[in-house]
Amino acid sequence: MTIPTPIRRAAPPPREGGLPITWLLSLTLIGLVLAAVLPVVALGYYAARENTGRLLRDRSELVLDLVVERLSAHLDPVRAQMTYLAAAIREGRLDPNDDAGMARFVLGALAATPQVVGISVTRSNFSVRRYDRADGRSYDTLDASVFPAVVRSVEDAQVDPEPRWFGPLVSPLLAQGQVILALRMPLRGPTENAAGASEDDAGPFLGVLVAAISVAELSRYVGEIGGAIGQTPFILSGRDRVLAHPALSMPKTIAGARVEDPLPRVDSFYKDNALANIWARAPNPLSSLAPFRRSEGHFSWMGDGGFDSHVYVYRQIAGYGDVGWIVGVHYRGSDTRQERWLVLGAGLGGLVLLALAVGAAIMIARRLGRPVLGLAEAAARIEALEFDGVRRLPRGRVRELNRAAGAFERMAAGLVWFETYLPKTLVRRLVAHGMAGAPEAETREVTVLFTDLENYTAYSADRHAAEVVSYLNQLLSRVGPLIEESGGTIDKYIGDSIMAFWGAPEPRPDHAADACGAALAIAAEVSAFNAERRANGLHACRMRLGLHSGTVAVGNVGFSGRVDYTIIGRTVNTAQRLEQCGKEAAAEDEVVVLVSETTQAQAGPHFEFTPCPSLRLDGAGLIARLIRRIPRDETSPAS
Repeated sequence: MTIPTPIRRAAPPPREGGLPITWLLSLTLIGLVLAAVLPVVALGYYAARENTGRLLRDRSELVLDLVVERLSAHLDPVRAQMTYLAAAIREGRLDPNDDAGMARFVLGALAATPQVVGISVTRSNFSVRRYDRADGRSYDTLDASVFPAVVRSVEDAQVDPEPRWFGPLVSPLLAQGQVILALRMPLRGPTENAAGASEDDAGPFLGVLVAAISVAELSRYVGEIGGAIGQTPFILSGRDRVLAHPALSMPKTIAGARVEDPLPRVDSFYKDNALANIWARAPNPLSSLAPFRRSEGHFSWMGDGGFDSHVYVYRQIAGYGDVGWIVGVHYRGSDTRQERWLVLGAGLGGLVLLALAVGAAIMIARRLGRPVLGLAEAAARIEALEFDGVRRLPRGRVRELNRAAGAFERMAAGLVWFETYLPKTLVRRLVAHGMAGAPEAETREVTVLFTDLENYTAYSADRHAAEVVSYLNQLLSRVGPLIEESGGTIDKYIGDSIMAFWGAPEPRPDHAADACGAALAIAAEVSAFNAERRANGLHACRMRLGLHSGTVAVGNVGFSGRVDYTIIGRTVNTAQRLEQCGKEAAAEDEVVVLVSETTQAQAGPHFEFTPCPSLRLDGAGLIARLIRRIPRDETSPAS
């Protein structure tokens, strides 16, 4: 017999909306790349910039902290020594008129404070005793009233009992010709222990103790700090005078300074052009550093072309002179260029990688789109039943797409014969509809019910099959709806038994109570069923029920051609064994309902249970027998 060749009509596939696959894949892959990479690049750049800024800021402030601490360590011991000498005189341990004793004390203080170039004691009559570090000797100056600075120092000490720094000034007595900083300490004599007088009361004014520190020595000390930190430290007196700088460390550099203007001006400080320009230009904020916490800072462009930048970090301190000091450091902006370029390079590198990823996404999308377009064309031909056109589909580098292309080719070859034996409308329907995948299993907390009829085997042994089936259908048609009405799911009928559960597929928080209520309803319905059968002279039945709550795996079980929605687990086995235990329960009821302790605990207070101490089952605990539902008014607090 010859199989006729199928008749085919060329019909163009219908036009569908949407983007081409190559565009869609390109946009999707680009979107995924941007969504995945762009936040990482942005956050990485932001984090790197912020961390680098904080590290640079912390480093700058730590360097400045070091400068300030070293400066305090240089000056504060002088105050301590002068306070010690003044206290010795005030307490009477040292007589300022005892030249030999004073020389020992003062020269010892000079030995402990090498930064001090000399100490002078100016008495209230303006006679002066000088103690010089250079030769370790003391000298008398007969009359110091000719020096205005000395007169002013004595007058201020009479009304101000605290030690004070003053200067800078050109010293008239100590380290003559040098610019110094001076610490003035008022001298008071011992207090007579008159009645009611305190030891803290001030004694008679004796004069002024003055310690001098050379500004050149301070600059040398600052230069040592600069060598340790690798930056240029400086101290400004106010904003316009240079007090200390490594370039001023030699005494001759400021020798001959004018008395009325002893310090060089900042804007004409030719020894450090960067420092001379600290205030010359509008300050630029340090955007590459995080905001300072204890200091201030800015940078300025230097050089003819304005391409060289200098960074200034500074802090104002008070208490060391007539005007406030500005202690700071400056360094070339190129010193932090590596850190800043690393941050910028990280951002640019991320953008380059992002661009490469976008380009790769476009290329991959185009390569993936070619076989997909071939599959789409083949599907359209199969839909139009043009199977001859599906011969050799394009192949690519993706194994799954190649397998799909081969499957399409084999399907088309099979459909050539399939359409010969079936109507084309049915073929189109079969081709258009695929098989839905089976849902995966999930874990649920449920209550499981098993029922069984006693003596059913003996009952059905000598009866016709039609009578037995009719009997079962009559009973199950009355029991099944009760299970479903209570929210239960009938899993299966096993001969004369029923397996059901509550809590799936839809979650039910009161699954145990629902199951217990259904069990009572089944018991009542079976009793009514038996009453009707007895009235008609028919056989009555006796039913056992077992209820247990626990965790099970629920879902579709089987294969793609045949699946069952069911539950699996130890809970199921325990519920069935509970139902079997009903054989041992001594009860006259037509329906015996045995409930595990787990189900009893979850059912709540609206049911009455009678324990069966003689029945115990591993995994279920003490078995309780369900008796009746308790009305709500009986369980209310007022009852």
